[in-house]
Amino acid sequence: MDARAVDADRLAAIVSAIPGVKGVRAARSRRTSSGHLFAEVTILVDGATTVTDAHDFTDEVEQAIARELGTAEAIVHVEPSQRWPPIESSDAAHCACAINRCSMRYVLTCIATDTCAIRRMF
Repeated sequence: MDARAVDADRLAAIVSAIPGVKGVRAARSRRTSSGHLFAEVTILVDGATTVTDAHDFTDEVEQAIARELGTAEAIVHVEPSQRWPPIESSDAAHCACAINRCSMRYVLTCIATDTCAIRRMF
């Protein structure tokens, strides 16, 4: 039978200590009767984080959990620290490039002739 293995606050504290992790939205763990630890955390990072950097964060989280709690299997979800972070620029080409780096759907809105903003579409 599975049982909760590590207090969620302790797991969150381990993960929050990693530079670049802005917060932890959720943390939970289970340990099997054989002693194997499974952990799942949702980390918050800067919204401008690249996919490569986000992947590096997940590796660091997995390593920190294993180092602090022993051999573990971890699932790490990455979310932007601000739910609707606007990206503003006076360069429309910069805004278009930022849209292409995102995996979500964004809309480019020209607020004025010299300023553009990207906001997530619903």
